[in-house]
Amino acid sequence: MDKQFKGFGLTISHVSALSGGLTNACLKVEAKEGSFVWRPISLQAKILGADRAKEHEILQALSDESFSPNVYGANEEGILVEWLEGEVIALDKAQDVAVDLLCSVHQISLDKLSEQIKNKPMSLKDSNY
Repeated sequence: MDKQFKGFGLTISHVSALSGGLTNACLKVEAKEGSFVWRPISLQAKILGADRAKEHEILQALSDESFSPNVYGANEEGILVEWLEGEVIALDKAQDVAVDLLCSVHQISLDKLSEQIKNKPMSLKDSNY
């Protein structure tokens, strides 16, 4: 695990697995410098079409948006993003929250994204697995 966080300059106090999600491979990293989510380049992520390099670029472009975590760092094993505090939303309220979030996302300018990201979204067809 130490190798995963090499080069980030963190004083780590605790690492725990996060439940849920598509890959079930993400970790919450608590450090002197703050709380983060480690999003590894795992086989599960690759099979599902996740591309951490594209995700990194997209998150960098969204850095001014309140709903997007800032990227703390990246290496050949994954990306480290800030932990956003929140709460689990009751299912009966989730639809309203999702609609509001989707409206916000669809109002974002794509100017900060590369042409490759704009014209070639993530796809299972791109995977070699």
